[in-house]
Amino acid sequence: MTEQMTVRGTLKGHNGWVTQIATTPQYPDMILSASRDKSIIMWKLTRDETNYGIPQRDNGYMWQIDVLK
Repeated sequence: MTEQMTVRGTLKGHNGWVTQIATTPQYPDMILSASRDKSIIMWKLTRDETNYGIPQRDNGYMWQIDVLK
């Protein structure tokens, strides 16, 4: 049996290919995406059919990111 996947929406914010996506069960409505444009965006996921995620911007400084596998 094969699983069917359907595109539900697109998160727009990077200016290059997205190379990594990270999630955590502690924050099911948040994801991190890393891109070849040398940026990381934290997304707040929504249930809105017209806007699936809102990029959470900051002052441009990244202090620390811990990603555990």
